[in-house]
Amino acid sequence: LARGFPLLCPIPYSNVRLRFPRFSEQNFAKNLLLVNKFQEIAAKYEAYEATTNQIVLAWILASRPTFIPLPGCRTPSHISENARAALLSALLSPADVAALTKICEDTEVAGARYPEGPHLAATKGGCIGLGEWEGEREAKGE
Repeated sequence: LARGFPLLCPIPYSNVRLRFPRFSEQNFAKNLLLVNKFQEIAAKYEAYEATTNQIVLAWILASRPTFIPLPGCRTPSHISENARAALLSALLSPADVAALTKICEDTEVAGARYPEGPHLAATKGGCIGLGEWEGEREAKGE
């Protein structure tokens, strides 16, 4: 969502995202509210030519130093764009990091991440909520 592709043009029928519940017609508009909130904060970093996608990655890096985001990269320009997010993570103000965290905590994502089906049976229940993550404490031996 953050790349802007779905915002600027219809998703082609051949694009796999069209089959994901979060991209369905009824859920897509609701999920754009989250994107719009991230775009508002990204606009503050216009002087750095920061994209919304970079701000999302920068926020992950700034708020959770033990996380390793795995962004999609189809082209060399995507790799460069994603790499710049690491630099931006040092520039995000603590207030913006806190605001982005609150946005994610307060905004409900509409629709399941993946479509139902036997091909995803192994992924059921494999994720924990952000609030349940204790990796930092485990790394410190707490």
